[in-house]
Amino acid sequence: MKTIVIVTIIVVVLLIVLVTIVNPTPRTQLAVSAKGTEPEKSCLSVLESSWDHYSYSGGDNIDAVIGKARNDCAATLSSAYVEFTIFDVTESQIGVAIDSTENLEPGTTWRFKAQVAGSAAAWTFKLAKVSGFR
Repeated sequence: MKTIVIVTIIVVVLLIVLVTIVNPTPRTQLAVSAKGTEPEKSCLSVLESSWDHYSYSGGDNIDAVIGKARNDCAATLSSAYVEFTIFDVTESQIGVAIDSTENLEPGTTWRFKAQVAGSAAAWTFKLAKVSGFR
């Protein structure tokens, strides 16, 4: 029994080392990416973004990009959107995460949560687009 526990620990440590070698900066926002242009300019500003991992009572685990965005326009936005491109450990694009809100008043900060579908493979993200409509 002791041997099985020791072997299991060694395997887990080796997997962690392997993942670290493949991608030394896991689950962070890509600061600079050659995968596209800068997000389009908008008076909706993303102030911060990070990963969030949470579990539902049924046992489902969900990843999301969470953060804050602010309406820097002089007018209320009837709708506002943030979109993030999601990449796997090999930095291949595997999807997008999008969140939206309505009636965002001038100067108001919005807390967004853009859920990642099929999040088991999600590794990094990049802000792709912010949009606000009057």
